Amino acid sequence: MRLIKRPLGALGIGLCCVALALMGLAASAGTARASTTRNFLVTLYGWPDNSPPGDAIAYPEDQGYPTIHNVASGTGTYSDPITYATDQAELPVGTIVYYSYLHRYFIMEDDCTECDEDWTGQGPDGGPNLYHIDLWINGQNGNSNDVINCEDDLTQNSAPVIINPPSNEPVDTTPLFNSSGNKCYNPSSFTGGGGGSYPSGYHQLVANSSGLCVDVDDNSTANSAVIDQWTCKTSGQANQEWQWNPVSGGYGELQNENSGKDLVVLSASTAEGAKIIQYTQNGTTNGLWKPIALSNGSWQFQNDNSGLCLDVAGNSGSTGVQLDQWPCKSGAAGGNQAFAAS
Repeated sequence: MRLIKRPLGALGIGLCCVALALMGLAASAGTARASTTRNFLVTLYGWPDNSPPGDAIAYPEDQGYPTIHNVASGTGTYSDPITYATDQAELPVGTIVYYSYLHRYFIMEDDCTECDEDWTGQGPDGGPNLYHIDLWINGQNGNSNDVINCEDDLTQNSAPVIINPPSNEPVDTTPLFNSSGNKCYNPSSFTGGGGGSYPSGYHQLVANSSGLCVDVDDNSTANSAVIDQWTCKTSGQANQEWQWNPVSGGYGELQNENSGKDLVVLSASTAEGAKIIQYTQNGTTNGLWKPIALSNGSWQFQNDNSGLCLDVAGNSGSTGVQLDQWPCKSGAAGGNQAFAAS
């Protein structure tokens, strides 16, 4: 397989990411571990300097690897991290990391020749055991020189990366390279918060799993009224309309238009399966939610107090089922924790 070498500006190193068809290679699924932070050489690769050019990856999900994509892709959320490459002895296939410089999550799904060499011996950048990850920037249909210049601009010689990170880090889903205008991402443009580009104003929240709307039961305006799912009102109904009001750190209140009350976790519980109700705004963290953008345009909502996500109990498709909180699901976007803001 032909390898593409290129200079990396001030670093003066060569980088290429190799998408190998590794037949019969055993993949080791990473077990859950505590988060750790260490400094890495962080480089980037894209469509023109992948080998061969394109979006092929070494460890596609459809070949049985513990990954979530079949080609290099992702939006950068915890549920849909972007592909990265490294030596699998450095980080196991499927390992998720969070990179604060670019404000997004990445998942190990590809192999990188220089990363292999830096880890196993004296590679082009150092080693052995030099921590080096290579992040997917895409660049399909973009100007090849602009893609590579963007990769060089975003490369960091030694930058902190969180391995096995929590799911509530702030995320920016702006493309790292926008091919339509050949524009490179500016890390300083992100103003923080998990709300990101969540739409302003009141919206129905439609559960992907059921097609039903988040609803205040019986159109109630009372404290402790049940929050359930119900048939969406095509003409719009205020007890199904919700507005996210940012507060701090990417968290904000989900306020009902009819009652003016907030969506909260009953009794400020941190337990899995705790029920969701409405209550007068009181500034407590069990009434604050972080919108997390998913790749299909829907949103997860993570509670500030519990770290759990808004959830349709039992993945039910029935009307009247009360919403609860449950551990946030990662992987494919959708299901009973994904809500479209319509």
